Amino acid sequence: MGTAYYYVISPDLLNSTSAFSAAQCGNYNPTTNPNGYISYSNLLSNTIRHEAGTINSHYAQYVAAQNNPTNNLGTVGEQIVGLPTDSNFASTVQNTLNPKVSTISTSAESPEPRSPNYNGSVSPCVYQGAVNYSPYAACH
Repeated sequence: MGTAYYYVISPDLLNSTSAFSAAQCGNYNPTTNPNGYISYSNLLSNTIRHEAGTINSHYAQYVAAQNNPTNNLGTVGEQIVGLPTDSNFASTVQNTLNPKVSTISTSAESPEPRSPNYNGSVSPCVYQGAVNYSPYAACH
């Protein structure tokens, strides 16, 4: 029993030559082109930050929940006393730790960190443009 934090970045976003990545043309400007698109490099770095950054991310929320002593599996588990041969010991451990695992997992997902359209690692967060989804709009 344990927790871990896993995330996936779309292969199309990881591949700078994919059609999706090429469509992220970086022509957003709040004054001259407010309907423009985020740049590929900003979208990639913001997505990684959104998922696994040290602040304002799913990972940061996971770490905070795991490090809370009331959720920490090691801290809570070490307080459970009983003989391994006790038929109730395994179920006591499982019944005590499963809600902690659930709390940690739920905490990593909610609240949703600032979306990858924003540079969420600085304050205030700055909007950097829309994501250009298929069918891709032309970049002008």
